[in-house]
Amino acid sequence: MAPIAIPAKRRKNIDIEPDVFKTLSIAAMEAGKSLKAYIEDLLRIKAKEYSEEIGTFDITEQLCIALNEVKDVRDGKLKAYSWEEYEKKLEND
Repeated sequence: MAPIAIPAKRRKNIDIEPDVFKTLSIAAMEAGKSLKAYIEDLLRIKAKEYSEEIGTFDITEQLCIALNEVKDVRDGKLKAYSWEEYEKKLEND
């Protein structure tokens, strides 16, 4: 099983109310950016702030690690324990 590739960017169509569109368009012009680039920057900044606030991790990296570990278990390179086996192992240590 090969690692899963996750696209670097995703496209999403959004509906913007006329007054919000006008406000964002003016702000984008003042920033010297296209409306699309301006909104992308706003979203990137907000997502980074949110990630720092809640202490999130890179889900893409974590998913790839987990999938590679599943592959290693299937290939016999890594031992997987059931919860019961894990509890017994803890009791014996």
